[in-house]
Amino acid sequence: MTSEDAQTRKREYNREYYAANRAETLAKKSAHYRQNRTKIIEKKRESRSRSKIAADNARRRHGMQPEDLATLWNAQGGRCYLCGEALSGDVTMDHDHDCCPQNKSCAICRRGIAHNLCNAAIGFAGDDPALLRRMADALETAQAEVERRKIAALQVPLFQITR
Repeated sequence: MTSEDAQTRKREYNREYYAANRAETLAKKSAHYRQNRTKIIEKKRESRSRSKIAADNARRRHGMQPEDLATLWNAQGGRCYLCGEALSGDVTMDHDHDCCPQNKSCAICRRGIAHNLCNAAIGFAGDDPALLRRMADALETAQAEVERRKIAALQVPLFQITR
C-alpha cells in the first residue's frame, strides 16, 4: 500500500468517525476551547500574518527578498496591477510564463502583484490582451441587452408574462 492510499484510507476513516460521533466530537472541541480560550487566542495572534506568508512565498517561489516585495507593493500603491482594486486576501506574483515556469519568475518577466482571480482570468485568456478586450466588449454588450430586457419586462403587465 502506498502512502497516498494510507492517507486516503485515514481521511475516509476520520470522515466516518466524525459522522458517527459528531455531537460528541463537537462537545469535546467546545469544552477544549472554553478551557483554553486565552491560549488559543494568543496563539492566533502570534501566527504569521498574510503579508508575511505572501512575502515568504514570493521569496521562496520568485527569488524576491521581503524588501523587494515591499518596494513593488508600494510602487503599485497596494493595488492589483490588473484591476486597480486594493490588494487583499490571496495575491500572487504575475509573470510571463514564456520566460519562467509556473511559480518561478525573474526580474525580467515579473509583471506585478495581482489578485489570484485577476491572475487566473488573464491566464485563462492566454495572456492575450486582444482576447480580453473582445471578451470585455462582448460582456458589456450582453449586460446591456440583459438590462434592456429587464426594462422591457417591467413595462409588460404581469398577467402577460405568466402565460
